[in-house]
Amino acid sequence: MQAAGCYYSVNTFKDQQIPISTTMAKAPSILSISYDASLLQTRDWILETAGFQVTSVLGFTDASQHCLRDTFDLVIIGHTLPHPDRKALLELVRTHNHSRVLALCGSGDPGLSGAEYTLESSEGPKALIAGVKKALGLADSDKGRT
Repeated sequence: MQAAGCYYSVNTFKDQQIPISTTMAKAPSILSISYDASLLQTRDWILETAGFQVTSVLGFTDASQHCLRDTFDLVIIGHTLPHPDRKALLELVRTHNHSRVLALCGSGDPGLSGAEYTLESSEGPKALIAGVKKALGLADSDKGRT
């Protein structure tokens, strides 16, 4: 089946047909970095549910390898990384990846100087999605639905 602007495919699960739609436009790619696996998993679930393509990495070493090798539309630097690692990753992104950076900060944390966008990590899922959309320059036509 086809509709304007969308392709539809059907996956079979336990003899049930489940329609899955994907748009023709490529989803924005995000590199999500943290030192806390459960926070990273939750953040990624929220972003993937909102339609973003997410690559998750734990720690500085994996993050730096991805920054050197891949290109992303947005890099999210989590608040659980130590400040020296956050600054080093920001410089690495600036030098090699040229992506926009959204720095998450904890309560009372001044953020990450040099990042285009800062968001307090405790603001919740709706704020995360809105912050990512803003950082990516996406129109917030879904206002009230996220």
